[in-house]
Amino acid sequence: MAPKILTILATIFVVAAAILSYLNKGFLDEETSALASQQNLLKEKQADLQEVKEQIVAVKEEVEELTVEVATTTEDLAKATAEAEALKSTQAALEGEKTEAETNLGKLEKDIEDIGSIGEVDQEMQAVSSEIELLKSEIADAKRNLEFTQRRQASVSQTLDETRATISMKKRGFVDGGLSTTVRSVDPEWGYLILNAGDRRGVVPKAEFEIRRGTSLIARAVVTSIEPNISAATVTESFGIISVGDVAVHEAPALPEVSEEAPSPLPTVVTPPVEEIMEEEPAAEEAPADPFADDLFDF
Repeated sequence: MAPKILTILATIFVVAAAILSYLNKGFLDEETSALASQQNLLKEKQADLQEVKEQIVAVKEEVEELTVEVATTTEDLAKATAEAEALKSTQAALEGEKTEAETNLGKLEKDIEDIGSIGEVDQEMQAVSSEIELLKSEIADAKRNLEFTQRRQASVSQTLDETRATISMKKRGFVDGGLSTTVRSVDPEWGYLILNAGDRRGVVPKAEFEIRRGTSLIARAVVTSIEPNISAATVTESFGIISVGDVAVHEAPALPEVSEEAPSPLPTVVTPPVEEIMEEEPAAEEAPADPFADDLFDF
């Protein structure tokens, strides 16, 4: 009897050991699978971290390029300012020439009034007429030069205004004209996303975007790095779950007003017609009747 009991107990012990071994194997398989999954996830995070590091390096390069661009723009602004000063000096010189021409014209009018002898009137009038025509040509040239200076000065002023506005918007992180694009990818754990717009569409660092789905505001994000066709942004405010394909909108503000006033228009040079100059002719002294007196001033 005792041997049978021992045999039964041994059989039960062996079966129990086999069951425990089977259960332990299943548990180990689950743990091994979970560990492999964690390792894969860790590799993905390491890859994402490496990509973020590369984007940081790219952002540094973009910042250096932007610094060089700002320095170049500052030099161009200084050159344009110097050119504007030179144009002002040219304008002052032309004003002086115009004043001198008007003074010479006044002297000629006085000389006409001082003509004495009726016999010398014809010769004097022809000489005066030639000088008046010459002065009219000089005044017309001065007028054209003044008009060209006005246009050039206005063009330089407009270039200065546009350059100042562009530098201001880039420093403040604004995209000129506004922009609308879509979300390319999103990482909710790291709180950043990739947009389908980059430097070629005018995206700049620090630009703020609103993430929308239909009429609902999902989140707000700020651009941290840009490439030619994509840009990376960090989520600053979240009101829901961001999905691939959501619309990212940047509203462009109004251009800042330029503090400097535009130069006032230059005075228009008006050339009096020769007929008005000749209207006040000096009265001739009494002289014997001259049959050719009526044709004296027809030149």
